[in-house]
Amino acid sequence: MAETRTQTLPMSYLEKISAGHSLFSSDDRAQSLSQARAASTPAKDIEEWRKNNPDAFPWKNVELATDATRFETSINVRNGLTQDALVATANDRELFTSMLQVEADNFDSKFLHYHRALTAQPICFAIPANTTGVVIDLSHRHFGSGLAAPTTLIVVERGAEAIVFDRWHTDSKDSPIIGRTEIVVKQGARLHYVHDEHTPADSAIYRTGRIKSSATAI
Repeated sequence: MAETRTQTLPMSYLEKISAGHSLFSSDDRAQSLSQARAASTPAKDIEEWRKNNPDAFPWKNVELATDATRFETSINVRNGLTQDALVATANDRELFTSMLQVEADNFDSKFLHYHRALTAQPICFAIPANTTGVVIDLSHRHFGSGLAAPTTLIVVERGAEAIVFDRWHTDSKDSPIIGRTEIVVKQGARLHYVHDEHTPADSAIYRTGRIKSSATAI
């Protein structure tokens, strides 16, 4: 069973990308976009950036989306659950939104604020407690110009066991990618997470991800 969502993203018009499955209002996005534009790139003496040049990221292409720009996400549950078991409720909105917070002292804030402003359809769901044998395929596809901002937010509830394959696709090397994955694995849960990218050669990619394991996690 698969769910596919399609949205046309004229990203220069923030109010138009705040509909559907978006986690953020147009005001939230506008604030994040303003912060991204004002933020500096990471200093070159930061250890994590010693072998890369953040100024080489194609910043001029980030906001070049047109009316033809399109982004699709799909969720395919291969085993262990019904599709509707993964649907996030209204009560989950605050939880998933908090997972994309940008700390004030984060030296990658320019990347992360752009991501928060322009991520269109985050894939976000919780795997129910004590479910086992779960296998899920996720796909993020970006077509056309402008930033591709794939987002995956997963909570693996207590005692659950799952395998998740997460794939990013773009069709143009001129479309920069800023992707973020945030996962919470609760007590007694197990997750095997596999990430894959299908992008043109020489694509500019910034990706960040965290897996938090905690008996008292959110």
